[in-house]
Amino acid sequence: MKKKLSVIGLVIIFSTYILMISTFFNAYMHEDKETIVAINDYGEANIELIIILITIPICIYHFILTIEKNLNIEKKLLIIGLIIGIFLFFIINNFI
Repeated sequence: MKKKLSVIGLVIIFSTYILMISTFFNAYMHEDKETIVAINDYGEANIELIIILITIPICIYHFILTIEKNLNIEKKLLIIGLIIGIFLFFIINNFI
């Protein structure tokens, strides 16, 4: 079970990274360095939200498992760090 979740987490992380890169290059290639991301052209926003909400815990689980295995960091300390990081992300994101 752990191996399956790990593989799913890796695929999701890699896919998200590819999507982020393609969005960046799409914006970069335009003259004004901007792009519009439409998330509901075909009525898919609700399904995408469900997929994201389901896959976030899998990605976090994989991240914790990888860090714990490779860096020997306590799980409790890692979870606290993730919570602080997510909190700071939302604070910074609201001010930009």
